[in-house]
Amino acid sequence: MTRTGKIARLTRTIREELNRRLDNGEPGPQLVTWLNSLENTQKVLLEHFDGKPITEQNLSDWRQGGFQDWLHEQSTRAWVRSLADRAKGVSDDIGIDPLSDLLSSPLAVALGRSLERLAAGDAADPAAIKQLLAVTRGLAHLRRSDHEQQRIRISRIRRI
Repeated sequence: MTRTGKIARLTRTIREELNRRLDNGEPGPQLVTWLNSLENTQKVLLEHFDGKPITEQNLSDWRQGGFQDWLHEQSTRAWVRSLADRAKGVSDDIGIDPLSDLLSSPLAVALGRSLERLAAGDAADPAAIKQLLAVTRGLAHLRRSDHEQQRIRISRIRRI
């Protein structure tokens, strides 16, 4: 979902800093003052919102939308890091690289969720179709790699 509000139009750097501050519990009024004091914010507000400042309501809307998206992304990143660490541990223990094995199922679930969202939304939305195709290509590449790894394993076993 593309967001178009005042905060969503700020640079990624400012949004990231805002999200970190929100995550650390910084009070809303202090954040609104900080945001409105930034030169980049002033430029965006002048360009898109007739110079009207960011309000606590704008921040509240961001907390319920963009900030939640960010929290979900942070959670996903932590999960991927954890998965990669576990895969490395397994790889070290048994001498193979099972990361693609571990990721195949979650990627299949992600593909299913993308399909579900596409089916529930506008099937003619080019951005959604592009995203779905990207996920599909990624999954297909991963599965081809899985199959190639399996062929290599079988070939090694047969040589023994």
